[in-house]
Amino acid sequence: MTFALPSGGGYAGTLSIVQQAAVAGTLSIGTSDVAPGGGVPALGTTRAASSERYALDAHAPLLYITVQSTATFTANPLPAFTITLPQAVVFSGASYYVALYDGVRPSVGQQLGFEGPGVLNGTTLTFSGTGTLQFDANTPDVFTLYVASGSAPAPTAAPTPASNPTGATTSPIALGTASMAFTATGAGAAQTTTITENGYAGSFAIANASADSCGSGASAIVAFSPATLPAGGTLTVTPQNAGTCGLTVSDTNGNSAVLSISVTLTGFTTQ
Repeated sequence: MTFALPSGGGYAGTLSIVQQAAVAGTLSIGTSDVAPGGGVPALGTTRAASSERYALDAHAPLLYITVQSTATFTANPLPAFTITLPQAVVFSGASYYVALYDGVRPSVGQQLGFEGPGVLNGTTLTFSGTGTLQFDANTPDVFTLYVASGSAPAPTAAPTPASNPTGATTSPIALGTASMAFTATGAGAAQTTTITENGYAGSFAIANASADSCGSGASAIVAFSPATLPAGGTLTVTPQNAGTCGLTVSDTNGNSAVLSISVTLTGFTTQ
């Protein structure tokens, strides 16, 4: 999906996002060439409005792009940016990068070099990267376009926080697929997955995740069967209604794993 960036201050462009698993929701995008807003720390104190100012700051911020979604989803690959720059901030021999401020992990701060260096063609700058990025529902993420002087060392991106920040051990239960994404409902759209665990020959119990239940009956997001299956067995999940939820798979030793599910019957919209 490609979205137009709000234009202003001589900047224009697009943001492209590919969802790892389709999720319905609304995406809000804002831009500012002055400050990020919302209590997000600015990348630097010097704006690169001219070559003289540019020389004062090795990491001079140019444009803040705030993205917020009403639903949690994962972008894979990283978001891609195409940005048209004002001529005043096109500098010979400079490098352009995108920093990330993750709203869920503010203690990490501004992650320099999250994407880049960008490719500059005339006044058009493009960024693309490999990897994944989770957008958390109703939490703004701020991408900062900045310019680094040719003499400044290339920045090093901050380590990506672990997806399991609580330090809990990884479940030994192996799901054939960790997530299922549906774009239609009914038996014809059903998907299956196998469930295994090394050295375990007992049974697995399937139930709605306590924090993200799929519901029950006709209003449930999905139906699943069977509720109990042997190691190596196959679980069938049938989509019924739009939404996101999880199914918990548990063994008799106290281990569990969650199968993430999304049923999308409408696409992403922007506002």
